[in-house]
Amino acid sequence: MQMFYDTLAVVLAISIGIMVLSVFFWLLAKIDNKLRKPANLLHVKGILDKGQRINIHFNRSQTMMNVRFAGIISEKQAEKGGLPYQLVGMMVVEDAEQKRFLVKADTIRMIEQIAGK
Repeated sequence: MQMFYDTLAVVLAISIGIMVLSVFFWLLAKIDNKLRKPANLLHVKGILDKGQRINIHFNRSQTMMNVRFAGIISEKQAEKGGLPYQLVGMMVVEDAEQKRFLVKADTIRMIEQIAGK
């Protein structure tokens, strides 16, 4: 019976150690996410300004009407490890309900600026 208690004590100590470490690293990740600055998006100065309302016309006769230009995902963001490399160069737009959309650049046929907004 003594051998059972000794084995149980070792297994319990290891299990509690793993649980304490997992909670510690979970808290560390939460703190890191709170302190991390949001990723900066590239802006096309002089052509499209941040917050400008646009209509996007796609290759397949689809259109996103009256969306707000938020930026373009840069290579720096992918290199830092925050985003997959496949998202580099995608345009970020927001609709009226503040939902964000990533649009592939090769699917865009035309971008129309909405005057006065």
